[in-house]
Amino acid sequence: MGNGERWRFIGLVTFVVAGFLLLSMGGAIVAAPITVPLMWMAACRHRTQTFRVTATVLCALTGAEVVWAATYLTLEDAQPWIWLMPTVTCVAVILLFRRLLAPPHQRLPIP
Repeated sequence: MGNGERWRFIGLVTFVVAGFLLLSMGGAIVAAPITVPLMWMAACRHRTQTFRVTATVLCALTGAEVVWAATYLTLEDAQPWIWLMPTVTCVAVILLFRRLLAPPHQRLPIP
């Protein structure tokens, strides 16, 4: 098994686990310090469009869930923060991953 195949396998397993944890009640929050870096490394090492998009979506949703939990614990159900903070986090992660994982000729300029 070559290096590319190894990262493909690690990425697939991590994507499945992260997706399952997002569907569970709070599992993604607990596992985020492990799953997000692994998804990032898998997307960087196995640079296919599918891996980049999957890592971006799963990391954005995981980040949104973590921020939702932090917002809920600090502000409870305070509107609009309970939905605004996770939404902003999700958009920020998508933009960051789009910028950093894109091939050099497709990278968006940083303003």
